[in-house]
Amino acid sequence: MVSFVDEHTAISVTMQVVNSMAGQQALKTLATQKKSLYDNTSQRVTAMVSGEWYGKSGVGGDRKRILEARCELLNLGNLLWVHSTYPRAFFNSVKELAKIFGG
Repeated sequence: MVSFVDEHTAISVTMQVVNSMAGQQALKTLATQKKSLYDNTSQRVTAMVSGEWYGKSGVGGDRKRILEARCELLNLGNLLWVHSTYPRAFFNSVKELAKIFGG
């Protein structure tokens, strides 16, 4: 089970995903849905995560820095529902970090 290390991380990463370009596009798509309360299609948003936020790739696993996260967004009448949010990819090594950020 993939998870965040704490609630603060979950909220902060979710905000980044929703505020990303893909997240904003998903919100526009959701705003155009005028179906019944539970007939709307969810939007899956994946975005890169900036900052040092950590998650775990398994129960009791070591914490790892999150590279990418995913959100499932749904329009429920006049409400935005974040169905789920979770880390999608982790940095696996210092070498990988150096390749991405230079160094």
